Amino acid sequence: MDVILKKTFPNNTQLIEFGMSVPYPIHNNTLATCTLEYNVIGNTWAELTKTDDKNGMCHLFNTNGGDLWFDIQKQASMTPGACPIPKGNYHGDGILINLSKSKIPPIPPGNYRTTIEVRNKSNNSVILCKMFDIEGKA
Repeated sequence: MDVILKKTFPNNTQLIEFGMSVPYPIHNNTLATCTLEYNVIGNTWAELTKTDDKNGMCHLFNTNGGDLWFDIQKQASMTPGACPIPKGNYHGDGILINLSKSKIPPIPPGNYRTTIEVRNKSNNSVILCKMFDIEGKA
């Protein structure tokens, strides 16, 4: 998944572009650990937050993303709040997101990366581990 933050507005709204490839259906039988890091300088990264939801990935997205996640789903032609999320490629450009609708704070300018590790809920085996960059622009 790639997210490009194009512009931040004073009312907690940001303009983004994103591309997301989902190689496996996302449902509550899969668990995820998500880590957000900020690029301090060079190859030095500082962990900002980490989420480990034992209730499943749909629960993680729907609970932490809330209306923001539902807005992104709508604009990517997905059914808001739907579970499972079918495998496929999703893209959105020129998407206005209101971060006050989620638990996610506004992203200040800078370079970030997120690591998502997806595991099978029944045996905790790793299904997928993906790192993606978030470029924050003013």
